[in-house]
Amino acid sequence: RSLVLAMLVASFAFSFTMASLIMLGFSTGLAAPLGAIASSSAPVLVFGRDRDGSLKGGILLYVTSAGTAVSLLIWIIALAKIDLFGNGEVAAWERITRPVLGTIILVAIGLFWGWMLDRFCSAIGSPSTIVLLILGMLFIGYVVSKDLVGDPLILGVACGLFVGNRSKRAERITGSTESVSRMALILLFGLFGAQINLKALFTSSSILWPPAIIYILAMVGGKAAGAVIGLRLLKIKDIRPLYLLSGVSCQAIVTSSLLIATQPRLAGTQYRQDIIAVATLGIILGSLVFPAVMGSETSGLKAVKA
Repeated sequence: RSLVLAMLVASFAFSFTMASLIMLGFSTGLAAPLGAIASSSAPVLVFGRDRDGSLKGGILLYVTSAGTAVSLLIWIIALAKIDLFGNGEVAAWERITRPVLGTIILVAIGLFWGWMLDRFCSAIGSPSTIVLLILGMLFIGYVVSKDLVGDPLILGVACGLFVGNRSKRAERITGSTESVSRMALILLFGLFGAQINLKALFTSSSILWPPAIIYILAMVGGKAAGAVIGLRLLKIKDIRPLYLLSGVSCQAIVTSSLLIATQPRLAGTQYRQDIIAVATLGIILGSLVFPAVMGSETSGLKAVKA
């Protein structure tokens, strides 16, 4: 059921976003991979659950089940497509294999970090120390990912997968991350993971703002539509609309991070500044506006109670 939901959410987000970009004048060759990136951020509706229905994982770890595999696959394909679309000086096979190898290496490092975090937490008593340890890993991940084709958030996904599914101390770890202000953690993780450039947002032409807003709304609307249809098809009746919309909107942070990680590959094209502006605005909206409007109780992982 998780895989069905993941595929529906991804396909609707891709369709909505690609169609919106084409209507705004983007070429099909660029609208397709950007739509794929919009659909590849891990769907919030496929978080692993224990038998009692409780969620596995915490906000900082982005723990998912079937959706993670779908996300990483779409992410790799989208990167390869953008590389083929962009710089012609690098051989086509290298542009395809580099994202694949980079992602595999980052996933392996993330799983190792999950194991290390589990070991460290057996000797750590303070929740704030656990949070600092995770943030320290994030800083190291930024340095590591700079030399690879990927994004620091992939490390978080892989680390979260291990903690959520293999660690005996998962409850303690995730409880520590959620004991700190949710909005502060989401904003910090999103801004840092995306290698944010606020200057680009405010120096870009105002003509970029409508495409940025439409891109984000198309992505969020597509994911929400796919999720609702999937839940109906699976005969899950207890749908919480506010939880659903808030959870999906928070994924704008992940999508925006992937966009900013992608924009150096479009150097020399007219779209680079557009992508930076879209991604920056996405992080701001995803981190602050949507959760603030709907209240902190509906933000984060509480997307649906099924």
